[in-house]
Amino acid sequence: MDYLCCPQCRSSLDLPGNGLGLSCSSCGSAFPAEGGLVDFVDVRSLEEFALWQRAVYDGLITSARIPDHKRPEAVALYLDYCVDVAGRYGPLMPGWLGVKCRQVMDTLEPRPGELLLDVGCGTGTMLAMMEAVYGTRGVGVDFSRGAVESAIACRRGESEFFTADALQLPFRDGSFDIVTALSVLEHVSDPARMISEIGRVLKPGGRMLLHTASKKNRWTWHWWQRLTSFGRYGLGVDDRVGHDQGNFFEQEGLESMVRVAGLDRVRTYAVHTMYTIMFDEAFPGLLPRLLGTRLLDTINSLLDTADAFPSRMGYGNEILATAWKG
Repeated sequence: MDYLCCPQCRSSLDLPGNGLGLSCSSCGSAFPAEGGLVDFVDVRSLEEFALWQRAVYDGLITSARIPDHKRPEAVALYLDYCVDVAGRYGPLMPGWLGVKCRQVMDTLEPRPGELLLDVGCGTGTMLAMMEAVYGTRGVGVDFSRGAVESAIACRRGESEFFTADALQLPFRDGSFDIVTALSVLEHVSDPARMISEIGRVLKPGGRMLLHTASKKNRWTWHWWQRLTSFGRYGLGVDDRVGHDQGNFFEQEGLESMVRVAGLDRVRTYAVHTMYTIMFDEAFPGLLPRLLGTRLLDTINSLLDTADAFPSRMGYGNEILATAWKG
């Protein structure tokens, strides 16, 4: 764990003799450990928005959807399923979006043994699938202690997990070969700072994959459902608890923010436009059954063709973005 540092001043950390956590001799910050999990989040310094986000994903707001990590047996079953599908067929999650993520990740050329950081790792699914597909080594951080505890309990492989703030990562400059952050950017109070932190911890030649909610989400399946139901459906990324609609992006704005963070070779993709998301939602168990068959290639080609025009115009429920560091 030589990649760890103090998130406050970025100095080296000490391990006290009592084994109760880590401390920084430079600034005096202390980071407690309970059950082997180091918590780098200073709750006292969090803004109201961040406290609300943490409460949502720790399951403390009863009106919100119950977080996945509250069902540990289901987490373990789903993780095994995802790892099996990824290892045998390659998608980075079950469904069309997972196939697209794999296609985009391949452009970043992950290599066995490379060190991957997943920001907003949740229960550790992405790290486990990346290890199964590419042989990467993993480190995961999440704002929710409950999610990280579940990730540790259900861990597949050798990944390390920490509770940390995406705006203040506890890692040294240039520590990671690849950083992923899926459905995280729209949950933070300062997206530009989060992307800057990702750029900071990437090695020269390191790569990044982001997945975030799109502001340009007209002409999508969810938009059509909301329109035809006069808003009765609670559908779409803009309706999910914990999302800040002010943090939704258009491709041009996201690309600009990534470049300002010092990354280049930036590419963005509008995804989940109309027919692809209809396929994922109307037939959630179909794509895994098609994996490894010729029919899948035909269906994927048809879906991509059907969504090609609105996607080229930037319309989609979500955006994938890749970039390289120097």
